[in-house]
Amino acid sequence: MAASLSRGWFILFAVVLILFRTMKKTKPERNKNPFSLIQKNPDKWIGLTGSDAKGFLSFDTVTHGVRAGFINLFNRYYLRGLDTIEKIFPVYAPPFENDTEAYIRAVCKWTGFTPDKVLDVYDFYALGSAIIKMEAGKNWVSEKDFKNGFTRARKKLSL
Repeated sequence: MAASLSRGWFILFAVVLILFRTMKKTKPERNKNPFSLIQKNPDKWIGLTGSDAKGFLSFDTVTHGVRAGFINLFNRYYLRGLDTIEKIFPVYAPPFENDTEAYIRAVCKWTGFTPDKVLDVYDFYALGSAIIKMEAGKNWVSEKDFKNGFTRARKKLSL
């Protein structure tokens, strides 16, 4: 009986620990969506596993989430003439959802770019890292996943 009781407590402890670790993760971590992409009608992303009621996408791997984030950044912002931090972030992080000015200040601090610096595709690596840090409050993506996602995005975009 004592062994059965001990085993029951162990299982309960393990379940609570798993739940705590899951709850502790940020939404970008749980969804493997480092850029916190929101699309009500999602594109057909490689590795897309779904989205929630607010449109936050979920991916099967972090690498696929990083890839989608960079492709989205390039196609929906850069190719439409939003080529500076001060042009990108009022759209990427709109004032009705975010403190856009604080977002811009943080991204500029972490990248070393001025708000009006005209970005090129080589600046996207630093920009993507800053976005991930801003969205989750920390850099949680491994260097391997980040590089793989960036490389796959560049390959898809022929850059």
